[in-house]
Amino acid sequence: MTRLGLTAPKHEILGPPRFLPAVAQGALGIEYRRDRPEMAELLAFLNHPETAAQVAAERAFLTGLDGGCQVPIAAWSVLDGDSLTLTGFVAGVNGENPIRLSLVGPANAAWDLGAKLADQVLAAGGKAILDEVYARS
Repeated sequence: MTRLGLTAPKHEILGPPRFLPAVAQGALGIEYRRDRPEMAELLAFLNHPETAAQVAAERAFLTGLDGGCQVPIAAWSVLDGDSLTLTGFVAGVNGENPIRLSLVGPANAAWDLGAKLADQVLAAGGKAILDEVYARS
């Protein structure tokens, strides 16, 4: 790879499945007021059900870990037909004690899948990691 006239002898793309992104990374969300239900109809063509299922699973995972943008949590979901594979990751602030688990379930139960994976990560040591992270905040 050459950039600015310099060549890097080694390089690789840091992305899924080896490196996981932040929850719902790259998904677009549009908000509108509740007292404007006609907006839902106007914007419906933008809804992508497959992406919505993936985002739901990833956000449920984040919610189950009581996470936010300042916490070392990552998730990545892959939809294959009606099946959704969700991979979640938690580590200490310096990358220590990483926990990476995956679950497969039906796409129409995406939120439940994310919540279940969060419970498994917490039970596998994620709770101790996150308690330490939150104590530092």
